Amino acid sequence: MVLAKPNRAFVFAAICTVASIVGGVFGYGIGHLLEPVGVRILEFFGHPEGKAEFEALFDRFGVVFVMVAGFTPIPYKLITISSGMAHLDLLTFVWASAVSRGARFFAVAAVLKYLGPAMLQEFERRLTLYTIILVILGVGGFLVLKVFM
Repeated sequence: MVLAKPNRAFVFAAICTVASIVGGVFGYGIGHLLEPVGVRILEFFGHPEGKAEFEALFDRFGVVFVMVAGFTPIPYKLITISSGMAHLDLLTFVWASAVSRGARFFAVAAVLKYLGPAMLQEFERRLTLYTIILVILGVGGFLVLKVFM
């Protein structure tokens, strides 16, 4: 769509971002509703404490999970459902989704609008590398702030 109408690139990116967030909230709801099933599975396999560990993991790193999955090829839907099961704060989930999904869709729109389809292939091929670098910089920045603040 961006290649056909480059002047509307960022409108398309905004629409995709909003639709993705709405879909993410539905995924979150599915995870929230399926939580009893997840608990039963954990208990069946001998891990009744698994739910508490899972929720503790999401309390600590849920924002990172959502943001990384929202920007990378990692299935975002898996994280949306997991976020609901772990009871990650819904507002936190929505803003993390908005930042990461928006960054992804606006980046793709900008690449297509300004650099064309050949660069999109390069961008998508190296997206995982770019994401790893971004995560390292983000975590490193967080650690620097924590040490010096």
